[in-house]
Amino acid sequence: MNTRFASFEPTEDVTALLASLRQAGLAWIADEIEGVIRNGYSVQATHDKHNGHRVAPFDADEQLRIALRAIQRYTVELHKLWHWAQDDLRETLENPNLQVSVAYLGSQESIHLFDQDFEMHLAKLDELLRRAWPGGVETYDFVE
Repeated sequence: MNTRFASFEPTEDVTALLASLRQAGLAWIADEIEGVIRNGYSVQATHDKHNGHRVAPFDADEQLRIALRAIQRYTVELHKLWHWAQDDLRETLENPNLQVSVAYLGSQESIHLFDQDFEMHLAKLDELLRRAWPGGVETYDFVE
């Protein structure tokens, strides 16, 4: 097998998760997760003529960890970062009433990054991700 073009398949569980993300309009997250899994990872090879490295597939737990971490970072963590940035700007500019909004270039209409439904379900999503985390809840908050 030519390791430069290795392609590995996601597990059945991860494939189902990717399909759910795509159905929810989050194909870009699913594509990123799938790309990482298909590419595998580089490992030191003892008897390999390709510079001592080969590409190996992620095991089932690691595939799930990759998928859940991506979902967490693009939802829970991004939401936290957005609020942290707003609070930091208010403090830096000494303006507690500062309202931060985002708009497309040339547009006066604000983009709603997190709608009210998302905000209501965010804590539940974080808890579900935490419970599904391979290796247990205690390792969920560990930054990789």
